[in-house]
Amino acid sequence: MPETPEEMEDLDRPATRRDLVALEAAMKADLGALQAAMKADQVALETRLRRHFDVVVEAFKTEFGSLYDWTHATVSSLDKRVGHLETDHGGRLLGVETRVTRLEKRRK
Repeated sequence: MPETPEEMEDLDRPATRRDLVALEAAMKADLGALQAAMKADQVALETRLRRHFDVVVEAFKTEFGSLYDWTHATVSSLDKRVGHLETDHGGRLLGVETRVTRLEKRRK
């Protein structure tokens, strides 16, 4: 807002073509600076996003590797335990069948 009477007189004066051309040039310069600043901000944001997603991918790979290792260890451990149970179960089953066969022979 103009504060002095001279500035008020300047506002009352009609704009000339020269004033409008100068204003247009100043606005184009400001627009160019604004576009350059926006482009710089866009590049900075793109760089930050790329870095962020690179970190996320690495974290995912690490977690997935840990999950794979845990699953592999659990499955192999479970396989050993089940194999042991099957072997032990087979021996007990053979013992029971042998005793039943002996009892059947005694009955006859």
